[in-house]
Amino acid sequence: TPPAAFFRDRPEAWFGYGATNLLPMGKEAEKDVEMNKSFCEYILSCANRDGLFHYVDSLNLPGPTDDIDEALSKLSNKYKDKLGEEKLWLKRCETFLKLYNTGNFGPLILDDMKDTSWTPFVFRDEHFSKKGPNDFSKKGANDSSKKGPNDFPKKGSNDFSKKGPNDSSKKG
Repeated sequence: TPPAAFFRDRPEAWFGYGATNLLPMGKEAEKDVEMNKSFCEYILSCANRDGLFHYVDSLNLPGPTDDIDEALSKLSNKYKDKLGEEKLWLKRCETFLKLYNTGNFGPLILDDMKDTSWTPFVFRDEHFSKKGPNDFSKKGANDSSKKGPNDFPKKGSNDFSKKGPNDSSKKG
């Protein structure tokens, strides 16, 4: 897992790492419905951005969608009567991520290959100097602006796409 500084520079990478099961997450995070839905939503956003609609057939959808709830609602319905609402959504997210990770959504690349505004990430010594728990900055121990790997991105910050004026997948 890259250091927290990597995710500070590229918050969308956090969603990509989560979607591909590369983030070490504890039991509490694995049960977080909103976080798991955000990983699924990132995959859906990337598929729509690149015009790769293999997920439509895989999920038996009537057509491409920006609505992750619509996409997820097509999954794991055999568990509707057996699981509570939260566990059902977690199962749906798990199934969606598994479909992506096993190639059922086609050759989908999560990085935006058309975006040329990024600069390569360079590891620096300060990225690895740890002063205290979750302190990956050069700031003091009592600095409220310090952030650790569990602080990125904040819940509800699902704006992981840089949609341009010609992007047809933009929500109305």
